Amino acid sequence: MIFSFLAEIFKTAVSATNRQLYRSEDPGLKSNQYFHNWEQRFQGATSPILYSMTALVLLIPLVSLYYMSPEAARIPYVLTYAILFAAIVYVTVKKQNAPTTAMYLGISQVAFIGHAFALRVIMVGAPDLENSAIACTMFACMGFLFIVLTYYSNKWIVGLAIEHLCLAYFAWGPNHPEDRKLAWMLMLLSFDAFAVVFKLIDFRRRRRYAALEQAANDLRTQNERLKFEAVEKEMLFAQEIQDSLAPKFDMLTSGPWQVRFFHRRYAILGGDWMGARVLSNGDLILAVADVTGKGVAASMVAQAIHTLWAQELPRQGFDPLTWLRNVNQTLYVMGHTKVHTATIGLSVLSASRLTHYSCAHVPLFIGKTQLGTKHYAPLVASGDLVGLNEHIDLRAASADLQDPAIESILLGTDGIFDRGGRTKSRKIAALLEELDAEGSEALTRGDVEDDKLLIWVQRVPTPAQVQKAS
Repeated sequence: MIFSFLAEIFKTAVSATNRQLYRSEDPGLKSNQYFHNWEQRFQGATSPILYSMTALVLLIPLVSLYYMSPEAARIPYVLTYAILFAAIVYVTVKKQNAPTTAMYLGISQVAFIGHAFALRVIMVGAPDLENSAIACTMFACMGFLFIVLTYYSNKWIVGLAIEHLCLAYFAWGPNHPEDRKLAWMLMLLSFDAFAVVFKLIDFRRRRRYAALEQAANDLRTQNERLKFEAVEKEMLFAQEIQDSLAPKFDMLTSGPWQVRFFHRRYAILGGDWMGARVLSNGDLILAVADVTGKGVAASMVAQAIHTLWAQELPRQGFDPLTWLRNVNQTLYVMGHTKVHTATIGLSVLSASRLTHYSCAHVPLFIGKTQLGTKHYAPLVASGDLVGLNEHIDLRAASADLQDPAIESILLGTDGIFDRGGRTKSRKIAALLEELDAEGSEALTRGDVEDDKLLIWVQRVPTPAQVQKAS
């Protein structure tokens, strides 16, 4: 009857305190999962050394109780502390940051039941004052510690407190006056109530810290997103500038040649560049450049090459060797703290001859139809990478454009062709078919992670050839 009355008072007080302390101060807090993760990290910071020390400390009561506890209570005491010692040693050997919830509840049951059984043996027998006082103190402290040290599963603390009171009522035994039993239960009730309230307040404090950390993480994430958006806007603006400064042509016709241009960037900003112009004498000048690297740095170097190209446009003539050496000298001077290099391919198509210059660039390909089969062969010129040395050595290669078998000329970057002229004719023919049908969209396919640029020069059939073919 006394126990039922005290338990009801305790449950009512804890329930009211629970409702008050577990209220979320931030309705938008993703409390369940986030707080759970926060608590796991909090407990994960507990050093395994703590459990090693706990195991050593448990050896003291294990040994002392064996020799100094009453003979009747010796076995339950020693067995209880031996199991606790073994459990802590297991946690230490396994190098766990903390016991699992199931293990913790199991250890608490061993401690509660073992101490309660030993206390009952002492209290039911003919106890002396010293042994009963020691046993009561051990039982009271054990319940307080297990309630306070309960992990984030706070739903167990009320159950542990009620179980502790029930076992205390059992351990006190029937052969004692009611007033002393009431005093014993009230003392334990105050201890356990303090432990529960302390644990709930600590839970509220940790919940507040978790909310603050989550708010800080959200703010940090928002700042990072805003920074990324700002950088992305700047990159898109730089892309617009690069597009506005790029040559404005998709197709160009000069004499018997029709020139088509195809370009796809790998990223927002590209390091590939192309230029084309027709001189007053009818010569067609085509140039492509592939800057070393990618992204912003490569696009800035490509823009420098375009500036040097634009400076030549107002002039009537064009000297390929002079321009290439000027580009090399400019990049070399610009690279006084960091080297800026690029490969450049430049071709001059006159009425009867093709002259090709290469600054470490992939070869130019010439397409011919022989015996009804299209074949693409590289035209290899030699030269140094621009921007690497103060002077460059160039050796041009040439081809006779009066050869009627020549149908096309291809000048591109290494995003299109393999280095060294190893690209197969079948691969080139398939690419040209896709470009003819889809335009630059065909360049989006493929596994090459690079900018892709191609100048496709085709011979325009004469009216006589068209009439003959029809």
